[in-house]
Amino acid sequence: ATYIEYLGADEVEPDMNLKERVVNIDMQDVFYIDALPTSHPISVNIENPVYQENFDRISYGKGCVLIRMMANFLTHDTFHKGLANYFKIHAYSNAEQDDLWAAMGDQAVADGTLPADLTAKQIMDTWTLQKGYPVLNVVHNKASGQFEVSQEKFNLEAGYKEKEEFLWWIPVTYASTSGDMTDTLVKHWLGGASETIPAPENDENSVFIFNTGAEGYYRVNYDEASWLQISQAFSTLPHLSRSALIDDAMNLARAGKLNYDIALDLTKSLAGENDVIVIKAFQKAIEFLENMVSEDERYDSFKTYVREGLQDLYEQVISSDSTDFMPVLLKTVVLPGACSYGNQDCIDRAKAMFSEWLTAKDYESAVDPNLKPWAYCYGIKYGTPENWQLAWDRLQQTSQLLERDSLISALGCTEDADLLNKYLELSVDPTSTIRTQNKRYLYLAIGGSRQGSKLMLDWLEANWETIKEIYADTFVYNVKNIV
Repeated sequence: ATYIEYLGADEVEPDMNLKERVVNIDMQDVFYIDALPTSHPISVNIENPVYQENFDRISYGKGCVLIRMMANFLTHDTFHKGLANYFKIHAYSNAEQDDLWAAMGDQAVADGTLPADLTAKQIMDTWTLQKGYPVLNVVHNKASGQFEVSQEKFNLEAGYKEKEEFLWWIPVTYASTSGDMTDTLVKHWLGGASETIPAPENDENSVFIFNTGAEGYYRVNYDEASWLQISQAFSTLPHLSRSALIDDAMNLARAGKLNYDIALDLTKSLAGENDVIVIKAFQKAIEFLENMVSEDERYDSFKTYVREGLQDLYEQVISSDSTDFMPVLLKTVVLPGACSYGNQDCIDRAKAMFSEWLTAKDYESAVDPNLKPWAYCYGIKYGTPENWQLAWDRLQQTSQLLERDSLISALGCTEDADLLNKYLELSVDPTSTIRTQNKRYLYLAIGGSRQGSKLMLDWLEANWETIKEIYADTFVYNVKNIV
């Protein structure tokens, strides 16, 4: 259902580019969760149908990107015909996942889009009945003209060892930087731990990029020589490949599978980057490093590096008056990032916009709707306790959804410890107008800083029984958001 949402939305509003943005919204988000020891398979026995953990990001987000991967390896034509057959066969009746695999497999046989000895069920069971996902290791042996490929489960925690063996049927796609980089046709199926496959002839100065179009739900790690070539060609690659490579490299380095020098080398091209899908991948991947050095003498140098890398893009978006969706989206991503890394012009602009909001009679329309989260957050962060209180009061009064959502998150941006503690107390105040389903954004905002996350954990520990009583059946869900 989630994948079909993307297709439907893309049909109605193609300018939103949702069929590609799924890489940021779902794939790279779920990649993190699914690489932790606490992950679980998509297909599990439901013992308590009310329990919210049955229907989490793994169920919906991972399910979405796996269906996207299947649509690619079956071909979209076969996928659509198979899905139509599935609906016809099971109309007005119940079905389970094996019924979907059967419909897809039958259509694949009819269209000849899968190898004769491989079924859709064989493939998809390896992705839905076990947790996690693989990293495809690729060594290009140019002397023998072969790719040496192997797979292993990707674990984000460096040194973590699994107690069991995991293997997937991986649809291997690749293309040369001197060829058609949009080619997502499956060239090989890897079902075992390792294999050697013939490598096409290639120009010495070109390199093969695997998992083209970021269609597959797996990461790719290359030999060092290939990584260096990729770094040199990085700015010329298609944007989905750039996004996947940044995300793969930074997370492989975090997991101890790749030298950070190689991973960070890719980020040098940030100065010339203007694609929002790549920028969002970079921002998400760099969060871990920022957290690691935030109380270190290297933090100022780290912030300077990122700030200078974003400077050209910041100047581009701040001078743009385009109302088209993707340029506006880019602006909403770049401005908070520039401010967070100390761009003073960015901070001053947000403060000025917030000041206008403070004195406006018609405050709900005083700020560009797309810029509300940015202006409110940094206005409150550098504002006074009186500014914070006014924002809280207006949150209680407004019924405008965007205004409410922007204020709920922005109030957590303050660096005043007393105000943060006050906000936490207000989150469980029965007279508050913040709905239970929106409190996760409150907790995410407070937890966005090291100071806020520590305060929140201390508050949770001190008020455990009270919070448990207030949230009752949703206690686990809300505590998960806090932690």
